[in-house]
Amino acid sequence: QMHIYGDRMLLKLALNNLLDNAIKYSAKDTEIKVNSFQKDNEVAIQIIDEGAGIPAHEAKRVFQKYYRGAGNEAKGTGLGLYVTRQIVKQSKGRLEYQPNHPKGSIFTITFVS
Repeated sequence: QMHIYGDRMLLKLALNNLLDNAIKYSAKDTEIKVNSFQKDNEVAIQIIDEGAGIPAHEAKRVFQKYYRGAGNEAKGTGLGLYVTRQIVKQSKGRLEYQPNHPKGSIFTITFVS
C-alpha cells in the first residue's frame, strides 16, 4: 500500500489546478482523462486532455511564475502551474509535462514512497 504525504488541501488544490486547466484549454466535446498507476515504489496521477496543447518552444517555460503562453486568451494569472509544481515538490513529488499527440497535454504528478 502506498502513502502520499502532504497537506490534503494543498494536494487537492494542485489536482484542481490541473483539471481546471484541462477544462479551460479543451474544446467542448473532447475527453479529459484522469489516470492513476503504481510502479515499484512510485504512484502517479495523470491528467490527459485533447486541448490546445503547449507549443514545443514554450514547454520548458510552462512551470515558470507568471508565464502565460503566447496567444493565450483564457483568464488567469500565470501562477497555476507554478503553484501546482511547488505544492507537489513540497509533498516530495514531481510534476511533469509532455504533449499528448496529436493534440493536447499530459501532466503527471509522481510520488515516491
